[in-house]
Amino acid sequence: MRSSSSHLLQYFFSGLLLALFVAGCGRTESDVSHESSHSHEHDHDHSHHHSEPRFGGEMVEVGHTHNPNGLLFYFAEILPVKDNSISFYLSVEDEAGKSSSAKITGTEIMAYVSDIESETTVAREMTFEIKEHNSDNTITLLAAQIPTNFVNSRKLSVVVPKLTLGGERLNFTFEVSNEESLQSNRVHDSSDPTSDTKEETESMDEEQK
Repeated sequence: MRSSSSHLLQYFFSGLLLALFVAGCGRTESDVSHESSHSHEHDHDHSHHHSEPRFGGEMVEVGHTHNPNGLLFYFAEILPVKDNSISFYLSVEDEAGKSSSAKITGTEIMAYVSDIESETTVAREMTFEIKEHNSDNTITLLAAQIPTNFVNSRKLSVVVPKLTLGGERLNFTFEVSNEESLQSNRVHDSSDPTSDTKEETESMDEEQK
């Protein structure tokens, strides 16, 4: 009798383990397919390789939008800082890699700039304005003057919180170096005639003493 009960218990536990194993396998297959679908979506959204910069700047991904013909990918080509001005071109590419100028609504884009190297920096508002736009084939150039608080900063972070492209709201962030502009300003200051005159005056004062 005890032997019979023991066999029944063994069968019961064996069946239970088998059921759990099958259920576990089912969940594993589901999890795999679930991860695969997410992986596919992720690759689909972000596997687009942008074209090379057209104007010697650095390409930054802005985002993508959907339309009946497929996805459209938007990029900003950040140019080197010049004359205390930050500027960038906006472009759009289809899934085949065909690139053209991106069109924005309005003539201005509001952004915030801060000093990357300063822990106590407070972001300042700045406005990018369209400086050049050719509707035929082309280029949309936007530029903004660096706020006075940051003209001597070496590295800046710019956040564009709202930008409407392709009927959808996007946002993006980019960093830009101000080193070249600072060096240019130093060279300009050192070649300023008033600077030489000041040095000569100081030298004469020293001799008289």
